[in-house]
Amino acid sequence: MARKRTHVSGAISAVFRFLLGLSLTVSIGLNSGGLQAQDYSLDGLRECPYQSATLREQQPDEPNTSCRVAELVDFSDPRSIALPSALSTQAQTLTQQGHLLLNRGQPQAALSKWEAATQVYRQLGNRSGVIGTSIDQSLALQALGLYPHACQVMISALEMPKWVCQGGSSHSIDELRQLLNSPDASREAFAQRLRRRIPTGITLSGWQELGGVLRHLGHLSASEVVLEQALKYSQSGELFLSLANTKQLQGRQAWQIYQMTDEPLARSTARKTAEDGFSRALTLYQQVQGSRGTVLLAQLNRLSLLVEVKSWDLLPETESQIQPAWVELVQADFSVLPPARSISARLKLADTSRKIPSVPLARTFPLVKDALGQAQSLNSPRLQSHAAGILGKLYRQTGRSPLAQKYLEMALRQAQSVQQWDLAYQWQWELGKVYRSSGKLDAAKSAYSAALDSLDLIGNQIWGANVDLLFSFKEKIEPVYQEYMGLLFQVSDLQQVIKTRERLKIAELENFLQCGNLPQAIAQASAQRLAATSLNHLAPSSALPDKPTIYLVNLGEDLEEIVWSSQELHRHTPNREIVLDNLQNLRFNLADERLVTTPELLIRSYSQKLYEQLIKPIERYLPPSGELVLALDSPFANLPMGILYDGTAYLLEKYSISVSLGDQVLPAALPPTKLKALIAGISETSPSFQGDWTPIPEIATEVSAVQQQLGESTLLLNQEFTSDRFFQTIEQAEFPIIHVTTHGQFSSDPDQTMILAWDKPIKIDEFHRFWTSPATSPLELLVLSACETAKGDKRSALGIAGVAVTTKARSTLASLWRVEAGSTAWLMGDFYRGWTRGMSKAEALATAQRALLANPKYQHPYYWAGWVLVGN
Repeated sequence: MARKRTHVSGAISAVFRFLLGLSLTVSIGLNSGGLQAQDYSLDGLRECPYQSATLREQQPDEPNTSCRVAELVDFSDPRSIALPSALSTQAQTLTQQGHLLLNRGQPQAALSKWEAATQVYRQLGNRSGVIGTSIDQSLALQALGLYPHACQVMISALEMPKWVCQGGSSHSIDELRQLLNSPDASREAFAQRLRRRIPTGITLSGWQELGGVLRHLGHLSASEVVLEQALKYSQSGELFLSLANTKQLQGRQAWQIYQMTDEPLARSTARKTAEDGFSRALTLYQQVQGSRGTVLLAQLNRLSLLVEVKSWDLLPETESQIQPAWVELVQADFSVLPPARSISARLKLADTSRKIPSVPLARTFPLVKDALGQAQSLNSPRLQSHAAGILGKLYRQTGRSPLAQKYLEMALRQAQSVQQWDLAYQWQWELGKVYRSSGKLDAAKSAYSAALDSLDLIGNQIWGANVDLLFSFKEKIEPVYQEYMGLLFQVSDLQQVIKTRERLKIAELENFLQCGNLPQAIAQASAQRLAATSLNHLAPSSALPDKPTIYLVNLGEDLEEIVWSSQELHRHTPNREIVLDNLQNLRFNLADERLVTTPELLIRSYSQKLYEQLIKPIERYLPPSGELVLALDSPFANLPMGILYDGTAYLLEKYSISVSLGDQVLPAALPPTKLKALIAGISETSPSFQGDWTPIPEIATEVSAVQQQLGESTLLLNQEFTSDRFFQTIEQAEFPIIHVTTHGQFSSDPDQTMILAWDKPIKIDEFHRFWTSPATSPLELLVLSACETAKGDKRSALGIAGVAVTTKARSTLASLWRVEAGSTAWLMGDFYRGWTRGMSKAEALATAQRALLANPKYQHPYYWAGWVLVGN
């Protein structure tokens, strides 16, 4: 859409000429669609004072071409071209001061200046100024790692509702598309605001910035909607580049789901979604036009994606494009970019080149060494760290350990000097590999341990400061923990293995929930609950459990087992091939919809072989009966371990079993309290049913059995069990027990983890938003009956753990498959009867399961085995 050119007063032109000369610190978003951590440099030329975060993914190389004075002003607003008053001069001065502070690496101080400037512009009624300084605030907030706050600032300036920053649900995405495109009558007030400001100039830059921030938050569908809408008004190369980065991350998200599932249909769907996202991203990168710098960065991101796609055996037709794309980039003139950005671009090319088999590593070393020299001349610690680290990786890749160690240690010193922990952990991880291969095991232990500490320091910024990590957890985070545990097994430090494994479980849950500092949040919730009682003297839990515990530790290529019993630790190494083969067969049969007709002898044949590998070798360390705690890594976490068979009896017949999430992610022991329960269920066909979900009339029997055992309770049945009513009821009274009996699913994909209320599915992000309120108390028990794990999902138990942690539940009892309703009602009655009469929850559940096993009608594992107690 053409913009009307308007002459601007000489005073304003002078101000703009000053701003055009400013050099601004920028962050370099060269990684695959995600924002790489910040590089602060005085040479990051910024020609436009209101340049959006997505524009920072490229840098115009020619003054006054991609960012002209006319684009800085929303000419549809006459107030934007009025002669500056004293207030507007004050606002411009504050804006300039903010730019200078950000140049000096002081984002917090810059933020304060821009917040003040925004207030002045609001006072003037100058909407263009408000949006422009809001974009500046967004830059500073992202530099501080405060991505949710950056998003809130942008939607406030753009007059959008708060839920836009929540992303996620299809309902929200549809609403967002309506708000940006053609709002309906119910949104008339918002529609009028949109009609009053066609998104040209600064408003369009605001949309562009919002699309980038949403991507960095991991809200990819929302980011896609905003950027595609912006493209209706502008065909700028920057928008194509930003949308391509979003599509690439959507492909990564789908590919991560593909890696976590075994079920053929689910894998096929995820693979197709990943290929579609990657294919669309590659096309968009080729459509980028504009400044040479913008095109160069698009080519670089395209080459990186081509190489990764090949490594995953996807889109085979694109393999032939890698070599020509590399040749073109090797010959490119990187000097069209500002120095700092040019260095990062060269480093990305070098890091990509070392992954291309046809490219001799000798061609890569000069690129990195040249970039290191330039980084040293700029005196940029982060860029020096990045260059030295890649050089160290190259030397390790070519077997030159002394040089690898030299440059990796140099890179680490530089990263630590400016607290760039996202780089520090990578170099510590690489150093751990170098030391270990050189036989320096103590040094390797220290390096790996430090890498985990650096990951902890990144904390809740890991999914905002580098969204690429959010969708690359299995490739870039989990292996650090696994390699460290492998080293600890090598030196027989079993207690440290247990501590490291618990840290991995926390990191995994934080990644799943997209939140940081999970142990602190749980501890805070517990402290608030205990502070309200006289039991705040309760001691914290010890480092090791007080019950016999079996740890099944997945190291990627190896499988290890640790037994904690009688105050001693013991190690056993099962045959990984035998275990995984029988585990796969057993899980396949348990996931079959015809499980109830599967011969019990077939199930026992697989479960007995697992028993012989996992339990029989450690029997001498275990008591003959009692309670057994299991700490299970994927792919064991969604297997009911009580089904393991020793030839004469199931493991459940000897032990009551609970699954541990780790003490750091469970609330402290809650004080004795009256067992008041909220019971919610659906026994009739509801509007939320989808697929093959059908009504379960027997739920009424289950509800009656629970009420009989608990006494005081509040019931939400069928139409009364709406999502709003459910959360409102919890707010109005404190319920130590919540018992939900309705269809639901647990998945390693948060968007597929849900329970069905009458009106709609309640997804885990809604639980998370509700229970993060300080007003919500931890639960003693959460029961999720009539639910199931996602078919074929090896990590679906992560959904159960996520719900447990989100609701601050001490214990969670959940079904792993759709258990027959009659046996479920019987089991629940027996469970609550045993628990309310003094049994532990694990003992009460085991007693109820054994009663079903002893009943000829229910002795098949289908009826009794599909229950897991998490926590306790």
